[in-house]
Amino acid sequence: MARRVQAALDEICEALRRDYTRLFVGPGRPLAPPWESIYTDAERLHFAEDTLRVRAAYRRHGL
Repeated sequence: MARRVQAALDEICEALRRDYTRLFVGPGRPLAPPWESIYTDAERLHFAEDTLRVRAAYRRHGL
């Protein structure tokens, strides 16, 4: 019984790895880029003005 449970867990973990890779890594362009600016910038630019403002705020607060 324990082997079947472990095998099922292994299958689930592998499916999650595949899904994560397909969504956030690729191959090719990720389906769901993990960068906020892709979704908040009008031109869908990566590391756009919003990103620069957040970085500046982090620096001001010593982060």
